[in-house]
Amino acid sequence: MLQLPRLSLWAEFLDQVITEHQSQPFAWGKYDCATLWLDAVHAMLGHNLRAELGKWKSEAGARKVVKAAGVASVREYVARHFREVPAAHAHRGDLAFPDVPSRGGALVSPAVLVGSFGVSRDASRWLVVPRSKFKTFYQV
Repeated sequence: MLQLPRLSLWAEFLDQVITEHQSQPFAWGKYDCATLWLDAVHAMLGHNLRAELGKWKSEAGARKVVKAAGVASVREYVARHFREVPAAHAHRGDLAFPDVPSRGGALVSPAVLVGSFGVSRDASRWLVVPRSKFKTFYQV
């Protein structure tokens, strides 16, 4: 479990990560749903989980990376590294998973909270989801 303090300029760094990801087209392993939250964590904590996981260039490659990490899903990987918190204790920069099942299965990544909503992306669009749609929250 990661228990690192946020960097002093974490909020600015988080904004930079989100802006960069919004400005780029989807690309597996560079600008995808996982790299968004992994880059956000790195920006806020200075700890590079993305480098620990390894690289991927496709959906199949992402599945191999998840399996190689010894977990069945991205959600399980997040739960190993971050403490689950009640919704009322989740703040900007924390991670959130939706309440509904998703077609992505093991690769479903958390959104990054940025106020009253969370941001993420899929292969075709940028996602801005109301906070009320999330069920599980993890403190970064």
